[in-house]
Amino acid sequence: MALQDCPVCRYTALSPDHGDELGIGVGQCLVCHYERTAEAAAEEAKNLAHELGTADD
Repeated sequence: MALQDCPVCRYTALSPDHGDELGIGVGQCLVCHYERTAEAAAEEAKNLAHELGTADD
């Protein structure tokens, strides 16, 4: 997976090991060392799905 935007430092430096069907990766930021866990990625995917109107209600 390609580098993603870090929600903490805002650099495109989050290096995901793997991701979900929405492309939200689990991994660590190369700049600030924030680590997005599987739980945090799932929450972000839920929020993104809601914003896109694809959430299961």
